[in-house]
Amino acid sequence: GAYQGSELPETSIVSGAAKAYLGPTIGSLVPYAGLGVGVYRQSLPTKSDQGTYGLLFVGAKLKFPFGLVVRGEYQWLDMPNEVSLAFDNRYLFAVGVSF
Repeated sequence: GAYQGSELPETSIVSGAAKAYLGPTIGSLVPYAGLGVGVYRQSLPTKSDQGTYGLLFVGAKLKFPFGLVVRGEYQWLDMPNEVSLAFDNRYLFAVGVSF
């Protein structure tokens, strides 16, 4: 999921996605690519918009001892044409624990 607020009052974008990927493990590095589907809600002062989107992504995970995982990803999004605030791509950076 992702949330992006704004300096403008009552303006934000919330999105969430389910993704499936495939990638080989090369030591502690896992390069991967996959597909996904998601939902979004855009709130603007005059109107709100919600719907679904598709996405294609590539990225890499780096696994450290004790289950620490660092991940970077680039996503291309296919949003509907009538969306109020279009966003075509985004970056994802994450740190997590794997067990």
